[in-house]
This record gives sequence, structure tokens and C-alpha cells, in this order.
Amino acid sequence: MVTDIVSGKPARFLCNTLIDALAGDKPRPFPAQLRLTALLAEASDAQYMAYLLGTSAALTVEMPAGELVQKLVYDISTCLKEFA
Repeated sequence: MVTDIVSGKPARFLCNTLIDALAGDKPRPFPAQLRLTALLAEASDAQYMAYLLGTSAALTVEMPAGELVQKLVYDISTCLKEFA
């Protein structure tokens, strides 16, 4: 969801309980909104944290962590060889 409720400027956020609850409110000046929700973030409840999403979120692929690390090592090695 693209909203200005967290920072006062449009940004893409994961829809969760926090974003849904704030959606009808007028945004507070930056960084007041972040300060108001800081205690919620400290509780580490994913439903009450503001997760920024990039424009490429649809390109993500779910994979085991070990497989991701192997892919990163391979990709970085390949890139570094091109600069050698």
C-alpha cells in the first residue's frame, strides 16, 4: 500500500494492523509519527511495525537461507572476476 501515514511522504508499506489502523488518520510531521510508534516496534510484533517495501517486491523469491548465501557468494564472485 502506498501511503504517507508513516513519514508524511508517499512510500510503499506492507499492509498490516499498524498501517490499517493509521490509514484513516492525517500524518503527523516527520519524525513524530515514527516516535509515536517506536514502542510498538520495540515489542517486535510484526503486525505493529512499519515495513517499507521497494518497487521490486514482486520480484522476490522465497528460498532457504543456506541457498541464498550460496547464491550471493556465487554472484559476488562472478562480479569480482569481471573486475579482476
